[in-house]
Amino acid sequence: MNTHNIHFSSALRRMLVLTALALGLATAAAFAQSPILNPFGGVPAAPERGGFYLYDVAVFGQYSSTIVPLSYAFAPGSSTLGADEAIGGSATLGWSHPGPKGQVSMFYSPSYIGMVHYSGLNSFNQTLSFSASRRLAARWSFTFSAAANDSTIEQLLFSPTFFSNIASIPANASDLSAALLNGTPTNSQLASLITGAPLPDAPTRALLYGMRILTATGRTSLNYQYSPRTSVRIGFGLLRLQDLPSGNSVERNALLGQSTSGSIDATIVHFLTPRTQIGATVTASRNFSRLQDAYIDTGSGFIARTLTQHWFVQGQAGIGTIRPVQQTGFTPTGPEYIAGGSVGYHEHSHTLIASVNRTAGDAYAYGAGSTITAQAAWNWHRRGSPWALYSTFGEQQFLGVNSRNATGWLASAGFSRALSPQMALQAQYAFLNDSLSSFSGTVFSNSVSVHSVRVALVWSPIAHLWR
Repeated sequence: MNTHNIHFSSALRRMLVLTALALGLATAAAFAQSPILNPFGGVPAAPERGGFYLYDVAVFGQYSSTIVPLSYAFAPGSSTLGADEAIGGSATLGWSHPGPKGQVSMFYSPSYIGMVHYSGLNSFNQTLSFSASRRLAARWSFTFSAAANDSTIEQLLFSPTFFSNIASIPANASDLSAALLNGTPTNSQLASLITGAPLPDAPTRALLYGMRILTATGRTSLNYQYSPRTSVRIGFGLLRLQDLPSGNSVERNALLGQSTSGSIDATIVHFLTPRTQIGATVTASRNFSRLQDAYIDTGSGFIARTLTQHWFVQGQAGIGTIRPVQQTGFTPTGPEYIAGGSVGYHEHSHTLIASVNRTAGDAYAYGAGSTITAQAAWNWHRRGSPWALYSTFGEQQFLGVNSRNATGWLASAGFSRALSPQMALQAQYAFLNDSLSSFSGTVFSNSVSVHSVRVALVWSPIAHLWR
């Protein structure tokens, strides 16, 4: 079998595995989620009538200052290659079926990146998502969503984050605040985004899982509207991440390799006034990997206030505990405080949102006592102007880990220029930095930085293919 057939067979197997994972998560329900355009379009409005649609097709050129072999993760002995250029393409296809009491949708986005010099690192990437919503009774509703992604870091560098998608959607301050609280915004595009199962925006994913990652996530929630001002939600979630081989790579040196987490949560939200809401959330989860198997229980309260037509603020505080079942290092087991806050601003052409949160443990069973996550996104687009500007930032730190200090951050900025109602030129710069020190008793410091630029020509017809 020649090299071309090997790559094709490997890509086909990954596509089948990805489909099976997402379908397995979606067995119990149907769904509704709009596709996410990469990197500037946000979430397009879902067509009112059902059927199959072609949302976008893109061709792009890319330059990266450093290439990290796909067979290596971030661990001692990892090596990097020099700079390289790449060309590639992507598309987004979708199917939806709206109904009087709910709707069902599916979206699939494949992409291919071909390296100019290191052709052995060519990659086929793909994302598959499902979502469902159903009104069960006058006060009861049910939502389900699942998503799976099989991508290299070269592609993930330019994938939109949850914050960047929120910032790109025209919405008022009250709806933006509700979206960050996983509430019920009146804006249909925001509502479609938050009812989905978002893939985690983890700047440290290359550090933990290597340069090719399979991510699968699913979430189910049951919602009860007790009164016009009070609602209760019970949710269940699953998350699976693991490193994958690529091409004929044999050696894989991932720090975690794979991890699985499951959680159950209950949230109550009450509107004190139309502009002020308070609430409380309790969560119980179990996360396990080769480094740790632990239960994490948390309880917190929050308050959100829409200050003006343009500004909103939020704050939360609580306590979490970690109960290790098995671990390779020491993790604090006493109470850990939870705290965080966010602020947002929306004006005709500008949207800015930012948040900082400290949580107990970590979602990846890395063994952290707590995790600090900072995120921010900004979007500018003046109505009638062909230009749009965009930037996003994310940082993640693992604290209280015995001899495993880790941090990672990802920043990007770009612009889009509409050439016609259906055609746009887009350019984006992304920077990723991951660092790790003093792991497993061996004193060392290891870090990698990647600068990358992508220029894309995007055609967005939203064409109805067939019913």
